[in-house]
Amino acid sequence: MGESLEFGYPLLRLVVLVECGTRAVLAAAFGPESDGELTYAGRLLSALDRTMLLLADAGFDGAEFAGDVHATGAQFLVRSSARRIPTPFRHLDDGSYLARIGYGVLPVLLIVRVIEASITVT
Repeated sequence: MGESLEFGYPLLRLVVLVECGTRAVLAAAFGPESDGELTYAGRLLSALDRTMLLLADAGFDGAEFAGDVHATGAQFLVRSSARRIPTPFRHLDDGSYLARIGYGVLPVLLIVRVIEASITVT
């Protein structure tokens, strides 16, 4: 008999859009844990507008989702996963570069600015 985990309550996935300064909840979406975060994040896009900057963690760096955010007019800053290695097509003076995501793989072609940074803790 194999091991299985049981919980007293069904698992739930919750994705929340929060304003950074006041920590006010602008929108929330939830549902079964079996659906991924991007499923619920897509439901929050109607709360975005051109005056906003969306900050997101790795996992929200997909070309289709970025294109959907772009369509709202909001700006988008995301920490990309280490597995994503974008190919530069234009280097900028500040050390960042422009790259395409979705090129040749997805029907979405999005040009993004890539900024590489690291934090050293002493």
